[in-house]
Amino acid sequence: GPLKRDKAFYFGNFDYNPVGRNSTTSSPRYAPTADGYATLSAMPQLSQTNLNVLKQYLGTAPLQDSTYTVPVQGANIPAGIVPILAPSYSNAYRGLASLDYNISQKDQLRGRYIRNRTSAVDTGAQTPQFFTLRPTTAYLASISEVHTFGPTLMNEVRASYNRFNDRRNSPSITFPGLDAFPTIGIQTDLNLLLGPFTDAPQATTQNTYQLADNVTWNLKRHDIKFGFDGRSAISSMDFISRVRGDYRYSTLNRYLMDMAPDVLAQRNVGGLPYLGNAPAYYLYGNDNWKVTRKLTVDYGLRWDFATPAHEQYGRSANLGMIANPAVGNRIGAPVFESTCGCSFVGTYPHAWAPRF
Repeated sequence: GPLKRDKAFYFGNFDYNPVGRNSTTSSPRYAPTADGYATLSAMPQLSQTNLNVLKQYLGTAPLQDSTYTVPVQGANIPAGIVPILAPSYSNAYRGLASLDYNISQKDQLRGRYIRNRTSAVDTGAQTPQFFTLRPTTAYLASISEVHTFGPTLMNEVRASYNRFNDRRNSPSITFPGLDAFPTIGIQTDLNLLLGPFTDAPQATTQNTYQLADNVTWNLKRHDIKFGFDGRSAISSMDFISRVRGDYRYSTLNRYLMDMAPDVLAQRNVGGLPYLGNAPAYYLYGNDNWKVTRKLTVDYGLRWDFATPAHEQYGRSANLGMIANPAVGNRIGAPVFESTCGCSFVGTYPHAWAPRF
């Protein structure tokens, strides 16, 4: 509606979309039955710490799956499918506001604001004890000024700002004796990854600033458009792969004996959050030529110049190092061997793209 007759106008919209549902696993996870846990608890050679963690965070299978058993220290431990049904709701909030103001017959001012927010349960982990809330927000604000030079020539200049936030948390649960709860895999026997989502914790924030200008020029049979678009994408990322540790065993027996993981054993430590800026610049020109009433030719030229990200500490954003540790005799005792996989991305100032 109008704020001021023939001068200022507004528009607004808001919607709320709650979705409630349950989450279940895509493939079955197995666990010992109550009798199976009783048998395991009586075995003196097993790690009671590892056993108690399994029982607490995986749970107990209510029934043995047919005649399925898992061998541990020569005994066949009855096991079955663990029923996993957990909340997986999401609440989405979306809002839009716009304001148009006629400065004069030749100048109009336009403002836009968009806000989207989602609060959801992160079901990336395989067991509900490690589910967390995952907040995601996005904002967009822009202001533009449109100037009409005459009936055939118009210019629009626009400044915009966009912000995006996404965070995947790791619950404050620790493995006994460690400072975090690692990812523990028991692959052959239980088809299980126990622990928080494998890539948690991590967070991403991106701020994009944009300045654009577009000119429209109508010349009888020619509709000419040309303009400029400049952007600065400033990103902050906090993510170190396997920072909690990732230890994967082929069998339950190996895990309960607290032996070295035989599938994967890795924990990366150190590192700093990444904060970098990636400027980009674009130019374009286009002509829509009405040759005859039955023939129109559209042709143009575009130039793109995207630069690699420049990081606050002078580190290269596209040069990486990972540590591949050889783990000792138990969870959380890595010995590191570093390897480096390097790749570089440079600038290319000749990215001209014709179109016809």
